[in-house]
Amino acid sequence: IETPLERRYRSAKAMLQDLQPPKPKSQPVKPRPQGKLAPPPKRSLLETLFRPVPKTPDRLISEIGVDYTELRNLLVKRKWKEADRLTHQLLCFLVRRSTAGYLAYREIDKLPCEDLRTIDRLWVKYSNRKFGFSVQRQIYEGVDRDYPTFCDRVGWPVVKSRSPSQSFQFNLRAPFGHLPSRTWAGGLELWRHIAALCDKFAECEGNLS
Repeated sequence: IETPLERRYRSAKAMLQDLQPPKPKSQPVKPRPQGKLAPPPKRSLLETLFRPVPKTPDRLISEIGVDYTELRNLLVKRKWKEADRLTHQLLCFLVRRSTAGYLAYREIDKLPCEDLRTIDRLWVKYSNRKFGFSVQRQIYEGVDRDYPTFCDRVGWPVVKSRSPSQSFQFNLRAPFGHLPSRTWAGGLELWRHIAALCDKFAECEGNLS
């Protein structure tokens, strides 16, 4: 069958053009707006309330095998009251192997140095250096070991209250050195406990040298 004259190619070039595959249609490129930055990703409520945990690992060292993970987790979440209560129990356990009761000032010398430093390190780190036994020691030494002046600086009543937990603030608005509280201290001669604790810290630091 012959192709009608009007449908025949007039030249070889026209035939070659029809044999080429069709070119894909190019999509128009939308211009990007200049000078505008993408909005930052939205943060959840928990990310807003709580600071991220520092990337540096915690040294949860214990001479007698105590696990300090729970204390660290409470401090990370800023559950100061629960962390204070657990600290009380830990101090009693380190000396008596029981979480109940209170410590006499003479028993403070029995605290293992590594454990005492671990508890202090966690309090100092997650309070941004506002709380901790070492912070209390600096304040106590800074007022020449005058206990009433020390209590005034850290916001403690000089005389022991019948409801010890109600005498303390469990938030970051509390004064420097306010926590851990002295709820773990037994007896009425409370000034002896802070003195014994400072002496114990000095001994532990001396063991490092």
